Amino acid sequence: MTNTTRAWAVNSLAYGWPETQIQNILAAAETLTFASSDFATTLRLRAIKTRVSNVREYQAWDFGAFRGAALSIADNRQQALNLLDNLEELTNDELAALARHGPEALRNELVEGCFTEFIRRINTWIVLRHRPFDDFEKLTRAFLEVAALAGAERVPRVMNFLSGYKKPEPYVARYIELLARMHSLDALSAIGDSLAGAKWAALRRKIQEHIVRAALFVGADPLQRVKKGRFKHSPFVAGVLFYKAPTHKCEVEISPAPADLLRERSAPTDNDELQRLYIDFFWTALRSRIASPGGPFAYPGLTRGGLGFIDTALDCLEDCAKSLVSGAMPWTFSTPFLMAAGVPKIPFAGRTESVQAHYLGFRNALTTIALDVHLVGLPDKNTPGVPPDELAAARGSAH
Repeated sequence: MTNTTRAWAVNSLAYGWPETQIQNILAAAETLTFASSDFATTLRLRAIKTRVSNVREYQAWDFGAFRGAALSIADNRQQALNLLDNLEELTNDELAALARHGPEALRNELVEGCFTEFIRRINTWIVLRHRPFDDFEKLTRAFLEVAALAGAERVPRVMNFLSGYKKPEPYVARYIELLARMHSLDALSAIGDSLAGAKWAALRRKIQEHIVRAALFVGADPLQRVKKGRFKHSPFVAGVLFYKAPTHKCEVEISPAPADLLRERSAPTDNDELQRLYIDFFWTALRSRIASPGGPFAYPGLTRGGLGFIDTALDCLEDCAKSLVSGAMPWTFSTPFLMAAGVPKIPFAGRTESVQAHYLGFRNALTTIALDVHLVGLPDKNTPGVPPDELAAARGSAH
C-alpha cells in the first residue's frame, strides 16, 4: 500500500498500462486502508482513483494518442500485445492512434490488426445500419488513418471501398493527404493510376505534387517517379523538374488568375485562391527564368499594375525566383522569408478587410514555397529536416 501513490499512478499511465488495472489496484488498497480505519490514506487513494477513472474522458485531450505514444516511448510491448488481443474494446480513434503511435517493433502487427478490425466494423455497420450515418463517416476517417499506414498493397481495397460513396472525392482527397504525410511513393502512384476521368484531373495533378515532395524528402529521383508523356503537371512540379533537368520535356497546366482579385473578401476561405495564385506564380516565374534568364515574364491571364499589395507580393516572389536561379540566394528554407523582408505585414483591421486577406494568402503561400525550396535544395538526403539556424532566420522575418 505504501507504493500506491500519485507518482506511481502517473508512471503507470506513462508506461501505457491500462487505467482499469490501476483503478483495481487502488480500489483494493482503498478497501484495506478503510478496514484498518486509516481514513486519511483512504481519502488520498479515493482521490487518486477518481482522477485515474477520469483519465480517458477528462484528464487526456486525446487518450488514444497519449496511450499509443506512452507504449512507444516506454517500449511496452507486453501491453501493446494485450491491446492487440482486445482490439474490439477500443474506440475508432484509439484504434487509429494505436496503429500510428504504437511501439515501432510491433508496428506491422499493430497496423495489420487495426486494419482488419476496421474492416470488421465497417462490414458490420453496412449489414446492420445500426448507427447514425455521421458515425459511419467518423469510422471511415479513422479507417483511412490506418489504411495510409498499411502501404501500397492495400490501395486497391481501400479505393474499392471509397468508390461506394455517392461523392467519394473528399474521402479520396483525405486518403491522399494521409499517404503524402507518410511519403508513401508507391501508394500515391497506385492511387494516381486508379483515378480516370476529367473529374479527377485536379486531384491527379495534386498527387504528382505529393510524389515530387515525397521523392525529394526520401532522396529518390522525382524525374523517375512522376507521370511522363502528355500529362499536364502543376507549375510546382514543372518548375522542380525543369530545375533538375532543363532538357526534360514537361507539359504544364497553369490555372488562370482569379477573375476579380480586388473584390471584397471576408471569409477565411477567400485566401485559398490567392495562396494558389502566389504559389503558381512563383514556380512559373522560376521556370521562365531558367528557360530565358534575361527575358520578360508575364503570368498568363494576369494584368499587373493597380493591384496594390498583390503587386508587391508578386514582385517579391519573382525576385526570389530570379535569385534562386542565378545562384544569388541558396535553396534553403529561410531564403523566401529573407527575400520578403521588403513586403509589409498587414495587421487585422476588421472582418471585411480585403487587403489583410491578400496578405494572409501571401503569408501562407510563403511558408509552402519555403518548404518546397528547402526540399529541392536538400544537401543531405539523410537529414531532411530544416536546420535550426534556418528556422531561426525564418522566424526573424515579419511573416
